[in-house]
Amino acid sequence: MKLQNFITETLVQINEGVKNAKHKLESNQLQINPYLTERLSGLAENPDLIGFSEGKKIVQMVNFDISVTAESENDKSGNIKVASSIIEVGFLGKKKNIEQNVSKIKFSIPISFPNSHEK
Repeated sequence: MKLQNFITETLVQINEGVKNAKHKLESNQLQINPYLTERLSGLAENPDLIGFSEGKKIVQMVNFDISVTAESENDKSGNIKVASSIIEVGFLGKKKNIEQNVSKIKFSIPISFPNSHEK
């Protein structure tokens, strides 16, 4: 997969995941990507706390660090493409080449949990 396609698909999937979470939490008080009414000073002390949303709810970051692995197998006579790693395995006299690409994605989404008195 080309880098540009990977980036496009990654951003689309993150967006869909955020939209799905918002839809499932409509009746809940948890806010995903809330509007900030006030930013916190001293962000270097705790970069995960970024400010307050409407109603003075604390907004914090949920951090994701994900590894995505794509793998394909070819028998010994097949063609092998250049990959981040190529592994040759043998089992019961049959050899296969396994082509594996690993990509890392790191991103954060701001959220605001409900206050303890909210139901």
